[in-house]
Amino acid sequence: MSFLARNIAIIALVFLANIFCCQLFSQGTTVFIDAEEQVLFQLSVNEKKQTEDYVSKVQIVGLVKQQNYKLTFNFKDDTLQHTTNIYVLEGGVSQHYLLKNNKLELLKVLFPPHQQQVDSSVFTIQLTQIIVAVIPETKDTIEMEKDSLSQKVPFDDYYRMPDYEGEVGCPWPLKDEELNEVKLKINNLSIDDRKIDVYSDFRQSELDFCITVEQLRSIVILFEYDEFKMEIVKNSYPFIYDKDNILLLEKDFSYQNSFDELKKQLGI
Repeated sequence: MSFLARNIAIIALVFLANIFCCQLFSQGTTVFIDAEEQVLFQLSVNEKKQTEDYVSKVQIVGLVKQQNYKLTFNFKDDTLQHTTNIYVLEGGVSQHYLLKNNKLELLKVLFPPHQQQVDSSVFTIQLTQIIVAVIPETKDTIEMEKDSLSQKVPFDDYYRMPDYEGEVGCPWPLKDEELNEVKLKINNLSIDDRKIDVYSDFRQSELDFCITVEQLRSIVILFEYDEFKMEIVKNSYPFIYDKDNILLLEKDFSYQNSFDELKKQLGI
């Protein structure tokens, strides 16, 4: 083989390897954690230590979709451990959290093709193998098994919706009166792109934003075009309480193919 042919073969192999790696991790979920005021911490994922040094920003790459993960923080200026659970959404998305007062606050979720720009200050944790969650058998878990509850509830305390036994996406839905003001603002506008700005500003202003499908439906019906309805549902999906009721929104779309595309993008 000539020198030129050998180099071409090497370049082709590198190119194919890059494609393979991209495909391999494209379905994984990435979690970003940024500590307020650059508080330093060490992090363990499902009781496996991932950082030897103290860091203030991390991204965890390769998380498996639709799984619960136990995160344990050891703070440099605190001798106590702080543990919390997070629920990973669909593959390919990135979930962004703020670590504030020893608690994680979900700030936003980016769906493909949107990606977060990462600089050198972010410590990357690459999970090269599946870390199985260790869930001790407690009185609560035994009672859940006896009651045959099938939903995944990554919260210690949460609202119990009557006659709902599906997946719970967030613990405490907004009160209806909290939505009334933003609904009035949206209803007074005539252009969908201005309406969506009002709703997005409202959602981002609520630190513990959580909404039921019925509440979301009362927002969706205020929009005229399916493309904006899709955007509203996509941006709200990580913060929906009764996630298994999402199909109830189908009747509020003008075209069946619009809702089919939405389901495809959400992976449902």
